[in-house]
Amino acid sequence: MDEINRNTEEKDSSEKMLEYMKKQVFYSRITCILVLAVLVVLILLTRSMIRLSDNVNDLAPQAEQVMTDIDELTKEVADVTEELSTITDDLKSSASDIADIAESLNNEGLKEMYDTLEKAQEIDIDKLNKSIDGLYDVVEPLSRMFGVLKK
Repeated sequence: MDEINRNTEEKDSSEKMLEYMKKQVFYSRITCILVLAVLVVLILLTRSMIRLSDNVNDLAPQAEQVMTDIDELTKEVADVTEELSTITDDLKSSASDIADIAESLNNEGLKEMYDTLEKAQEIDIDKLNKSIDGLYDVVEPLSRMFGVLKK
């Protein structure tokens, strides 16, 4: 009888052990699947990061060129602004002289008008045109960028 009980106990023990082993195999498979899924995700993320890095590296020279162009445009705008300022000062001076002439219409006033006209004739029209062209050259790329001017 002892032997039967022992056999029964061994059988029960074996069945329990077999059941635990089946559970262990099941959980091991789930663990392997999860590890594989994590590896696949990591590989995909790494691949995406490499592509992103390549894109950023491709854009860096273009960004540098844009910054260089902006610096050049800024310098050109500053030059044109300075030229326009000089021309504006000349025009203000001429306008002031014309206003003074309008106040008096005597011979001295006529002489001053003549002097003012000579000053107006001394304005460098080519320089004015060059400044206007320079301003157009500076503003044209910006206007194309925003679609304001159309040829």
